[in-house]
Amino acid sequence: MDKDIAITGEPTVNPATCKFTVDRPVYPEGSAYFGNRESAELSPLAQKIFEIPEIDNVLIAENQITVTKSGIDPWP
Repeated sequence: MDKDIAITGEPTVNPATCKFTVDRPVYPEGSAYFGNRESAELSPLAQKIFEIPEIDNVLIAENQITVTKSGIDPWP
């Protein structure tokens, strides 16, 4: 069985965007941008992220996931 996955979140210069770094590749040697919920139809990970209220877009690249949200509340 694989070991637990470690994920670290960190803010970016844009307060609506948060970058998450995973301890292993999520999308090895590539990237995928999802500009809305409908575009994430073939990505179970992006679909789950879009279940979070106010998510606008998701970028998955190598071992990083960048998520941008709408609304005025900052990321926790």
